[in-house]
Amino acid sequence: MYDGKRLLQTVLNLTGKLLGENVENVYQDILQSAIEIVPGAQAGSVLVRERDRFNYVAAVGLEDVR
Repeated sequence: MYDGKRLLQTVLNLTGKLLGENVENVYQDILQSAIEIVPGAQAGSVLVRERDRFNYVAAVGLEDVR
């Protein structure tokens, strides 16, 4: 089960980063936070669709896919 206090603190931290940083730098932070919050998660990636292609913008626990 999720720890509600930890989840809320993570959301607040990420919101602050989204308001103050370049979005590209935030993808890695969002992914890292998701891995820390989701039970059993050890790796992940974020892809962003740009027109007809998907591009990797963040990765954790995987070979460098960017």
